[in-house]
Amino acid sequence: DGFRGPEISKEKLDGTYRIFLIGGSTTFGFGATSDETTISGFLQKFFNDSDLNVNIEVINAGIEAGYSSSEVYYIKNILVEYTPDLIIAYDGWNDSSDVAVVERVQSSDFDIRQILFYKTPFFIYERIIGYPDREEIYSNQPQDFATKRADMWKNNWIEMCKLGKENNFKTIVTVQPILNTGNKILSPFELSLLEIQPVEINFGLRGLNEFVQTFDELNQECAATEDLRNTFDGISEPVYWDVGHMSDSGNELVAKRLYDLALPIVLEK
Repeated sequence: DGFRGPEISKEKLDGTYRIFLIGGSTTFGFGATSDETTISGFLQKFFNDSDLNVNIEVINAGIEAGYSSSEVYYIKNILVEYTPDLIIAYDGWNDSSDVAVVERVQSSDFDIRQILFYKTPFFIYERIIGYPDREEIYSNQPQDFATKRADMWKNNWIEMCKLGKENNFKTIVTVQPILNTGNKILSPFELSLLEIQPVEINFGLRGLNEFVQTFDELNQECAATEDLRNTFDGISEPVYWDVGHMSDSGNELVAKRLYDLALPIVLEK
């Protein structure tokens, strides 16, 4: 079915609480050493260890290069058929700094890319050919770009939270950490990354901040929102191996935050 991890049945078994984790390659676990050390793998372990006397099923629905528009498409057209109880969006980096998304916002075309992808791994043409002028693209945005970008992200998730109410599932929307968010103590390697990609990182940091500012509106429709940018505060060991992809230890720390956020919602049902 395109999910990372063990096979599941499309039909949800009686007594099962089904959680989908949706997002881009960071959710999929690009660079994780196993299925069990992705964010969803650790989240499954935390629920297994919680002894809730119910079958909690955590499914990794991360898609490489996914962003809010493609993720919403995926949920509406694919995941809703699997009868989710809870969908957790681990999101923000690609919407804030992926050049293809930036160009789409700038053109006022808020539809999904004309590539109907929902299975991983896969390849996108623009990823292969690269963007030699990406810094120019980041640096030359119209005055209203920030507002358009934040509105696209917010409206996508409001639509999804409303769909959840119609289909009896809850939605949690989070803004993910990337390099230099929060107060992490950067390792020498992480500091070197800042020197290599400063324009892209700063562009992404501004975008994530814009998304967090929409939480008041999102909370009117969604079960919960959470700013995860401070997840690694005070940690000095290396966590990032590029701007946003993390080591296994980083995935575990994010999963613990998501577990603490999701547990009260799971217990309600």
